Amino acid sequence: MRTLSLFLVLFGACGDDTVVVRERVSNCGNSKVELGEQCDDGNDEPSDACTDSCRLARCGDSVQRTDLSADEFDFEGCDDGNDLENDACSNDCVPAVCGDALLRVDIAEGAPGFEACDDANANDNDACLSNCQLAVCGDGLLRSDLSPGEEGFEACDDGNDDDSDACRGDCTGTVCGDGVVGHGEICDDGNLIEDDGCTSRCTAPSCGDGAVQASSGEQCDDGNAENSDACSNRCLLAACGDGILRSDLESEHQDFENCDDGNLSDNDACTALCVPARCGDSIIRRDLVPGREGFEDCDDGNHIGGDGCAADCQAERCGNGRIDPLEDCDDANIRDDDECSNECEARSACSAEAEWRYEITPGLWLCLNNETLDSYDASDALCGRSATPATHALVEPLREPTPAENQAFWSWYDEREDAPPAQYLRSGQKRRGGCSREAYGDLLISRWWDGSLRGGWGDLFRGDSSCNSSSADVANMGRHLSGVVCVRGTFAEPAP
Repeated sequence: MRTLSLFLVLFGACGDDTVVVRERVSNCGNSKVELGEQCDDGNDEPSDACTDSCRLARCGDSVQRTDLSADEFDFEGCDDGNDLENDACSNDCVPAVCGDALLRVDIAEGAPGFEACDDANANDNDACLSNCQLAVCGDGLLRSDLSPGEEGFEACDDGNDDDSDACRGDCTGTVCGDGVVGHGEICDDGNLIEDDGCTSRCTAPSCGDGAVQASSGEQCDDGNAENSDACSNRCLLAACGDGILRSDLESEHQDFENCDDGNLSDNDACTALCVPARCGDSIIRRDLVPGREGFEDCDDGNHIGGDGCAADCQAERCGNGRIDPLEDCDDANIRDDDECSNECEARSACSAEAEWRYEITPGLWLCLNNETLDSYDASDALCGRSATPATHALVEPLREPTPAENQAFWSWYDEREDAPPAQYLRSGQKRRGGCSREAYGDLLISRWWDGSLRGGWGDLFRGDSSCNSSSADVANMGRHLSGVVCVRGTFAEPAP
């Protein structure tokens, strides 16, 4: 408890000169605001809102408040009890820092915290640096707040006083044409003449400097580093065959290049006209071996097969491993005792289009595919080059299958992998020349054929029953076909 004594002076009335003095005691810290006190918070803490002398705390009372956080009103970061703005504590009780726009004068130059200037920004390119030191030439920071001619202007500042590099000691840069060979200059003859041995850029004449030096073999000089335009980086005019693909022209331009392999050969991937080689351009490629994509056996300038050169520029010849027009097969070997002869003729009556083949009796073949066929053209294609869909006339020299041979075929059929289940097969015979020229019914080969005249092989060999039923023939033509019966020979229409 702090005690304060108050003396009350009372002046007497009625002209009495008697003075009465009464002493009154005030107790600061008793939580009661008494006479002479501005506040009383009941404690002796000097750094809160009410000091230990019962005075309200204020900035400048030399006591730093510690009861507030930095974001609260009246917070004090310092309190030095004076009204000087340029010392360590501002008049707002804020600690002085570089960048607060207040220039400290209480610290000697060279001492920590000394400020030569304070412009309240973090810009290192003006007169006052972000560390509150004055900008000077040689500090490595380029001033940008001045124009050429103004005092202190810097064209460069590399942080040293070496006059032999790109920035001189007085922060002026080297200038081509000043007659002094500076950093980065090959020469400097003090003028801007291009063809006197030193260019206006203080470089020796060279390809790419924008000036054509004909005596040095330059055909052009466009002064750029683009190699795919009209003037190459060797200062030669662009040309097909120079190995540089031009990219500055539209496709319809006469000098447009799709490719450029650096030669004028017509027989590789890029022709002498700088056009990519392609099958059908009448030029045979010679740069690839068989089997490689793009290889050409021939090139007759068209995409028509059957003329000796196929549409993909492979020669149409027996033995090339591919079935060309007029070939039944092509097994790419020279054996003449296998399924495909050296004339590319199938040993069976079936063509290479047939996935399955079965000789039911000598010379009589069943040619089948896994998938059913939906046209007579597709079924006819299953017969080999020297064979044709069987007709009554063509099977006359052959023997009709027996029921046992028919059953043997069905046993073979059932053993095929993934053979579609079937009780009969429609062969798509198109029996032109059977009973009549108009009889085009399919041959129905059934499991239950017993050698009778009606149905099955009897229709084909004897020309009976459904052969004469045109209505049945018409209905059969709309069914899906499973294969065809083929024999050697050529169909000939009967005479009228």
